[in-house]
Amino acid sequence: MRLASASDWLRVFDSRDGTMFVAANPVPAMGASVRIDLIVGGDGPRVIVRGTVISTRHQEEGCVVAIGPNEGAKINYINGYVRGGLPNLRETRRLPLRLA
Repeated sequence: MRLASASDWLRVFDSRDGTMFVAANPVPAMGASVRIDLIVGGDGPRVIVRGTVISTRHQEEGCVVAIGPNEGAKINYINGYVRGGLPNLRETRRLPLRLA
């Protein structure tokens, strides 16, 4: 799932109940465990978030995913990045690796 800008995160993530709307076609079944590869902006962080589908929206061709309980640190990191308080540490920490 690619978000064009950091402000798109505020539209897809609901902080009140820890859910996220994910546009998907085909829509996964209710109760299915899903993995969301999330990219925020063009040069923003790339994060893998796991959760469970709790409802589907066929008019919008997507589903609502309840974020797993172990994903809190990732969500906090994305929230901090969107607010502008954190640099993109995911790119500066890792060593470049090129395979032949």
